[in-house]
Amino acid sequence: MVRTLPLRYQKDRERSMRDISVKMLKWSRVMLKILKIRVCVHGDLNAYRKNGGLIVSNHMGYMDIIVHASLAGMRF
Repeated sequence: MVRTLPLRYQKDRERSMRDISVKMLKWSRVMLKILKIRVCVHGDLNAYRKNGGLIVSNHMGYMDIIVHASLAGMRF
């Protein structure tokens, strides 16, 4: 038996996830400005935002997370 949340809770959860995503986007952009890091994107980032997708990095450090989040407002 599969149980789901009532619709009002699902909408609240979706809204809170969007809020987290927007806050992460803003926070990560501020961090990049403070650290004076410039990001150069090759390709169409808008296609990712519209259709979704997968962004992969080699994770040489923790900065990858901040850079990815500054571009697409991701949730981790």
